[in-house]
Amino acid sequence: YTVYATPEAADEEASFIASTEYETDPRVLGDEAIVEKLSAVREKTHSEQEGLLECQTRYQFQVYHKLFLSRSRDLEQNVMHGSCAVVCLARRGEEIKDGYHSDSVLGGAELLDHLALCAREAMDVLLDMLAVFDICASAGGDVQVCFKAQRRKEGPGLLVSLGAGGETKEMVVSALAGSGSLMPDQGGWASRLVPWVSGDTKHFWLSLGAGQTA
Repeated sequence: YTVYATPEAADEEASFIASTEYETDPRVLGDEAIVEKLSAVREKTHSEQEGLLECQTRYQFQVYHKLFLSRSRDLEQNVMHGSCAVVCLARRGEEIKDGYHSDSVLGGAELLDHLALCAREAMDVLLDMLAVFDICASAGGDVQVCFKAQRRKEGPGLLVSLGAGGETKEMVVSALAGSGSLMPDQGGWASRLVPWVSGDTKHFWLSLGAGQTA
């Protein structure tokens, strides 16, 4: 290789110091208080949802400092980032299904105040998925059902795909499409479940309610 002489980069004088704004420092709040908040949301979710197998709550934060090494520039950045998540588990037959929701922010432990909303949204998604399984079970037979989180122009949702199922698959398709004899009244829930595209008998779109994310 060849070494070329290059001019030294400009090092004009500059000053910049910035830090993340936050309401509650998790380091000051302490581990015990954080665990207490996590446990309170977990216990509340369990008490409100009969048949819930497990509710897992998580919170983590990260603090880091960035310095720009220079003779003429005094640049500093202090960052605090936090994230929380809730996973709700329920059993259907021999299988365990889960609903998941998370949130993150450039800030402090005030994010824990949003944990109850995360739990509710995770539970809503889980109940939607369980409703699909119940509809399929009402048709009988053995059909493989797969879910994939996606987003369409009208909002987030779940792509419901049907796998092998033989003759019973057509009964499941009929149930998911809204047959009155096979699909029970879901109190408005069924209106959010539609074929992915017209004439498609393998994929359905389950739009999530207001505030829900897949």
